[in-house]
Amino acid sequence: MNAHTRPAAPNMHNFTNDYLADEIGQQDAIAKAATARLNALKEEAKRRGIEIAQGSHYRISVDTGERKTLDTKALCELLGKDALEPYYRTTPTCTLRISSVFQQPEVVG
Repeated sequence: MNAHTRPAAPNMHNFTNDYLADEIGQQDAIAKAATARLNALKEEAKRRGIEIAQGSHYRISVDTGERKTLDTKALCELLGKDALEPYYRTTPTCTLRISSVFQQPEVVG
């Protein structure tokens, strides 16, 4: 089954394309606002040095550590892109872009 023939989510099969676009945009805006608030709250917990805290509904724990990453750009420069080619993985992707009809991007030209 490819990305264009997925079954409809429950109760969304009757949505018009226009309604679907508006609903996606609205839910995206809600998610972005929630993510911004969540990130601010997480940063505050880290700033306070909280290790464990429990409210009446949720418990949080904050662990710190290190993550090691590989600088693929530097590695390509050192070894050459052809040397790394056998180690790349290709995965299918689908990108959905959201923009407001009220704030169209400027056309340069």
